Amino acid sequence: MNILITGSNGMVGQNFYKNLDKNKFQVYLTSRSKCNINLNNYFFQSDFENNNTFKNLKNFVNPDIIIHCAAMTNVDLCETDKSRAFKINVESTKSLLDTYYDKKIIYISSDAVFGSKDNNDLIDTPNPDNYYGLTKLKSEKIILQNSNNVVVRTTPIGFNYLNNSGFLNWALSSLILKKSIKLFDDVYFNPIHTSLLLKYILLVIQINLKGVIHINSNFKYTKYKFVKLLASFLKIDSSHVLNSKLSKANLVAKRNKNQILKLEKSENLLRIKYPDVNENFLIILNELKNNNKLKNFLIKN
Repeated sequence: MNILITGSNGMVGQNFYKNLDKNKFQVYLTSRSKCNINLNNYFFQSDFENNNTFKNLKNFVNPDIIIHCAAMTNVDLCETDKSRAFKINVESTKSLLDTYYDKKIIYISSDAVFGSKDNNDLIDTPNPDNYYGLTKLKSEKIILQNSNNVVVRTTPIGFNYLNNSGFLNWALSSLILKKSIKLFDDVYFNPIHTSLLLKYILLVIQINLKGVIHINSNFKYTKYKFVKLLASFLKIDSSHVLNSKLSKANLVAKRNKNQILKLEKSENLLRIKYPDVNENFLIILNELKNNNKLKNFLIKN
């Protein structure tokens, strides 16, 4: 089976490539920046702000499945540069659908499609608080114009191996180097490690699921509590991890305090139980234990 991953240099895309079984899948990648490894004829450098990209991409690869990870994910930047956010997140999704109208697309969406309310269930009507969430919701609707496609709402975490950016890199670097950091203790979420996310996406492909699904973990913690628990699991001192309030933060874009995706209906669809927090922590621990380059990368950056 041929799989195309868009946004392959992003945190999610690079981890999907890292964890896909190359004996089972022929993996093709596309991203705005150059590939950091030698993939010969399996990488296509693309600019999703340029419509000509999609014609060239189709000439490059004819995949069976597309996992669409490419997006402008900086929430505040989406708020200040709405035109670019719309072009990258929405218009490019429409162009991808038009280019590969006969292929199954797995669209990586976000908890951000839901606004400030108590329920983020599969059957609830999304109502985003910020422009990033709005672009993801608009893209969901585009993707679902083909009834064979899948929208995966999720809150992925994982290491960025290309640059020291993202939540997990920032948190672990700060813990290892004993840097003081502040984390919200009034924002709740239930993220899932990218390797576990991929596991369930492959199940979605296997059973040929269609429509919308939530894929996250079975726990409910504040971001502050999550990092404190992670530090304890890794046996790292966390006395320099401080709590703060979203309500007092000076952010450009409005954030939702309740970022927890409800999972029961999705678990029933897949006939599985999503992982708990320790399953996520164990993967992080094994990554640190088995990859000295990663630990050095976190320390040096």
